[in-house]
Amino acid sequence: MASNSSYIVVLVYPNCRMRNGDNGVTFECEDPILFRTQRVGTLSDLKSLILSKFGGTQARKIGRVAYRLLAPMGNRVFRFRLFRLLGDEHVRLMFDNHGRIMVEQVMELSAEVGHSGGGSSVHSTYVQDDRPLAPPPIHVAIPVDEAEEGEDHSLDLDAMHERTPFLDTGEEDYNLDSGVEFRVGHKFRS
Repeated sequence: MASNSSYIVVLVYPNCRMRNGDNGVTFECEDPILFRTQRVGTLSDLKSLILSKFGGTQARKIGRVAYRLLAPMGNRVFRFRLFRLLGDEHVRLMFDNHGRIMVEQVMELSAEVGHSGGGSSVHSTYVQDDRPLAPPPIHVAIPVDEAEEGEDHSLDLDAMHERTPFLDTGEEDYNLDSGVEFRVGHKFRS
């Protein structure tokens, strides 16, 4: 379903509480911000757009941004999943998916908003109700036969989540089929 309008209605939940319910992830916030905008192409442009919608004279900073994506779970079941925007490509994917799947719906984003230069961290005001909420948007792993000895790899612990069980969806668990062997290691530097 395509829309003739080039504008998108966006609802931003600053420093929201996230819950994982029957329909998937939901955002909860006392003062969400609703606005209409056109598509943006980069994460920094999206953060600047969100910042421009805050009133007041305080200097603010946007931390992590996440999108509430309607995702198929199997057996014609759809749930809202959390999609963290980690770069420009994720922003483009978000706008593409929203334009194809949910064009008549409001785009819902959560954003960590903090005060810049005030000593308080953006992360200190961020509240997440349930962990894990959803898998990260992109799974990256290196098969054993492709791994190089001595090569340093970083591991983003914030992007790691336990598998969220979905009963009776008929979904096959592709992570547990033991068809591919992976090596995980840790390196600590002091």
